[in-house]
Amino acid sequence: MNARQHATQAARASADAVKTMESYLKVTAPFDGVVTSRLIHPGALVGPNPDSVLLEIEQVSTLRLIVSVPEEDVGGIVRGANVSFGVPAYPGRTFAGTVARIPPALDPKTRSMSVELDVTNRDQILAPGMYPTVLAGAQSGTNSLRADDQCRHYYGTHVCRSREERPRRMSRC
Repeated sequence: MNARQHATQAARASADAVKTMESYLKVTAPFDGVVTSRLIHPGALVGPNPDSVLLEIEQVSTLRLIVSVPEEDVGGIVRGANVSFGVPAYPGRTFAGTVARIPPALDPKTRSMSVELDVTNRDQILAPGMYPTVLAGAQSGTNSLRADDQCRHYYGTHVCRSREERPRRMSRC
């Protein structure tokens, strides 16, 4: 009887060890998102190295749009204002963001302020890295956060010629 109990305990311990090993095969993220890069091949052997990144996951339900606003236009930017923009991937379609964060200082190199907009991406058709063109102002003045379609790409920043013929820079979504 004693041998049978030991055999049962050994079988349970073996099954528990297999369940524990299987639990390491499932990778879960602390948030909902989309896998944007798989940095290791399926079936590859990985260890407990904290420096080995398996996947890159991005949350795309809410995006952050950073707009570089020149110094002369920052005075009237209002937190909570709606700003319209478009992206080349969807010509003719307009999207909107809300001014969420206004930094307390200008970038001394560019004399501009990186204003952050929160963009709700309900349809999840906008993607990180798209270059937006801001269409409407975020303040009561007529020339804040405005740009037309004459845009060029310089060193990872979108540079647009405004209606007032002054260049505007818009960073990536």
